[in-house]
Amino acid sequence: INIPGADIELCGGTHSPNTAFVGAFKIISQEAVASGIKRLVIVTGPKVAKFAQEKEDYLYQIAEKLDAAPAQVLQKVEKIQKELQTSSDEVKQLKHALLEWKLKTIKPSNWQFTYIINADEFEWIDFKSLVQAARQYLKGSMIIFNKNWNFAIISDGSFSAKEFAKEKGLKWGGPDAIVQWRDEKILEIKKNYIW
Repeated sequence: INIPGADIELCGGTHSPNTAFVGAFKIISQEAVASGIKRLVIVTGPKVAKFAQEKEDYLYQIAEKLDAAPAQVLQKVEKIQKELQTSSDEVKQLKHALLEWKLKTIKPSNWQFTYIINADEFEWIDFKSLVQAARQYLKGSMIIFNKNWNFAIISDGSFSAKEFAKEKGLKWGGPDAIVQWRDEKILEIKKNYIW
């Protein structure tokens, strides 16, 4: 196939004497074949009608699921998206309130840390967010850990979190005030010093 001034390609099976022979056509997708080269996937002739019918069938099926007319599908979907966003925001607020309440109910420890926090009791929140919340709502030194070896050591200023981590042989990262990392030795510390 020779398109003067544009491209020359091996024939991919078109074998069309002229464009009128192709009739109706519909571009259904675009694929990257190589750097800077795209391939258009197209249906032609009677397959266009079949493709359109399949899409229409999908639209009616979706409309039925949404209990809406086909012309109202987009509006219905947008409404559902807004409702989901509202629900998602409410869930985040509830999780945040629950997290604050649960952190504030933790009793001070008898060990050298003011608070010992087992992150496995806060499964609904990721470890990083838990550490941030603990620093926000609790005052004093803390050690936070989970069964996956994540840990954070937070100093109240009376000692170096970095030096504590070194002393216990933990891999760590961070300044004197707070160190965090992932090290299986945190489970040994839990066993030998915490409970």
